Amino acid sequence: MSLTGALFSLLTLGLAYRLPRRWFGPVSWSILAAFAHIGGQLVLARLWLIPHNGLFLMVPFFAVAALVFGIINGLLATRLLAELSANQSEVENA
Repeated sequence: MSLTGALFSLLTLGLAYRLPRRWFGPVSWSILAAFAHIGGQLVLARLWLIPHNGLFLMVPFFAVAALVFGIINGLLATRLLAELSANQSEVENA
């Protein structure tokens, strides 16, 4: 299930990377990837483990989790990218 979530996430990131950078960045990419990950896992669970549509009653809970953790992950990535950029600038100016 993790592999399916990861594949959906990577495919989504591959498509999202082409979106205009003016409006999309690490936080929005992370949110999209989190939703794709949860979506991929739910689709596989529905097809393979739980052949009942009642599984989709859990979507609101998973959506909230994807939003929260997508935002947290995106903010951390933004911070790390900013620090990396600052460190590279210091090395180039030295």
